Amino acid sequence: MQIDRNDTEVLIHPFEALDIQPLNIKKSSSNIPVCRTDIPFNFLLFRIPARFSYLRHFENQSLINRTDPDFNPKLLANFVDSISIHRENNECISILIFDDDDCLNKIQKVKPELVPFFKNEQEGSYRGDICRGAILFETGGLYLDIDIRPLVSMLELFSNSSSDFASVEMDDKLSFFNAIIYVPKASKLMIIYLEKLLFLYEHQNTIGTIFKWPNVKNKRARFHLGPYALHLAYEQIQTTNENLSNPIVLQEINLASQMNLREYQGKVALQVGKGCCCNYVSVDPIGKTIFAFSRFVGFGKSYCD
Repeated sequence: MQIDRNDTEVLIHPFEALDIQPLNIKKSSSNIPVCRTDIPFNFLLFRIPARFSYLRHFENQSLINRTDPDFNPKLLANFVDSISIHRENNECISILIFDDDDCLNKIQKVKPELVPFFKNEQEGSYRGDICRGAILFETGGLYLDIDIRPLVSMLELFSNSSSDFASVEMDDKLSFFNAIIYVPKASKLMIIYLEKLLFLYEHQNTIGTIFKWPNVKNKRARFHLGPYALHLAYEQIQTTNENLSNPIVLQEINLASQMNLREYQGKVALQVGKGCCCNYVSVDPIGKTIFAFSRFVGFGKSYCD
């Protein structure tokens, strides 16, 4: 599904219907769209899990089912706000939304060996790990999880940097927070990433205990699948002659820690919520820019509610 590039008013409708106060919705000051033609990969990508299927139709308020047990008005608000922030200076950014059927079609085209693993995977986030690699290879652009709360237009910043990769390194230095990935179309990195995923699936019986696979009873699993596979792919390509151009590696930190509070004082207000991840943010440790919160308040009790 591709949302009309020239109709920013469509982003306001859900709030009028639901009586929700948007976080940062801004209407265009002109009827003429602001179009940036100098950004080569101006795609903002979202994968929508089945339980949040109403997000696929958010531009049509008649299709938003508020009685659905999975309906989360705060998720809708954050989703629309993410789009608004990225379209503020470039209203012609293409918004691409994918569900499992769309993902399956892309995987079949890009890396068909992963299709049976995608179909049989019980963990939705792991299906998403496979899907985002195939989609990004096909289109290029910026992929965001729907629970990311961006504070700046990352697509514009990454595009202006002439970088061909951007993501967020996690604390363990052995994983990428793959809820944020930026690559150009036909990125070699994404092919290597999918190959690493395939290798890990094919050797699941011998190395599966280090991952959080549902069929492996191991509460001390060390890694999540996609973040580790992206790290392996990044390490491989950086040690070959096909190394990446100007990669942007942000860091995920806990903004609420005393050390980080001092270092980033006054940059952004802490989120107020309960859970493990309310104030984890993606930052540029050199420029001290905060790009996004890892979770918005209201996504879920275990993360941030």
